[in-house]
Amino acid sequence: MIALLTTLALATGGYTLAAALRTSGPLALVVAGLFIGNRGRHFAMSDETRAHRDIFWELIDAILNAVHRIGRSCPAIIPAPQERV
Repeated sequence: MIALLTTLALATGGYTLAAALRTSGPLALVVAGLFIGNRGRHFAMSDETRAHRDIFWELIDAILNAVHRIGRSCPAIIPAPQERV
């Protein structure tokens, strides 16, 4: 459970830190994902922890994809951002 919360904290904290430093938040998430997926997976997680973490992030991915697809198919519900002039 702690390893799962650590991955969530690293993702949100990395994005927040990148925003505070005025750098790319999505790029910070990519770096965090590579770090967790490559280093953390082999050195700090048991097989059970890896399975729980994979299921958790797959669920988050599915939920966000569903929200994105619903938003794209129903623009009246989620309006498109306005262009700045």
